[in-house]
Amino acid sequence: MAIAHEMVFLPETTSGVSLWETGLFLLHGSGLLEDRYEVSGNRRPVDVRKISSVLAKPGTLFFNVDGNVLSFDYGLGRGGNWYYDIRFDDESALPELSILDRWVTAFSDVGRLIYARLHDPVWEQWQNERQLSKFDLVGRSTVGLARTWDPDFEEEAVDTTRNPWAHRRP
Repeated sequence: MAIAHEMVFLPETTSGVSLWETGLFLLHGSGLLEDRYEVSGNRRPVDVRKISSVLAKPGTLFFNVDGNVLSFDYGLGRGGNWYYDIRFDDESALPELSILDRWVTAFSDVGRLIYARLHDPVWEQWQNERQLSKFDLVGRSTVGLARTWDPDFEEEAVDTTRNPWAHRRP
């Protein structure tokens, strides 16, 4: 199970570099900071001290920084707001909730924070997955899941219309 700490900021009140550096400060204090991370799909790990300069390049509107324990995603989302997501891929590394509450306070000093939540991105992904082949690919059981006909693919699919957080099709 993964846990993510999602935050949404008003546009033009912060930057990816400011959010990354705040995250660095918080991670350093929690002992979760890694020496190297992969940045935006580049499989060659980057020294943590150089990531800010990579993110500061003109035109960098989206980034993801992946470590062994934590991952960070930043980008422009719906409504022109900036989304920043810190994902704990290793549940054993998840700090206490009181620490995550303090993180929200620290991040709200970096920009105009309008929304924050903790969520399980893996659970949300499977709440919306319809194609049976994707379940088969990763060995997830579909026993007991409601089925429906998918006219687009002309095949049986998982019925997600009653799932919480389901992205409904028109």
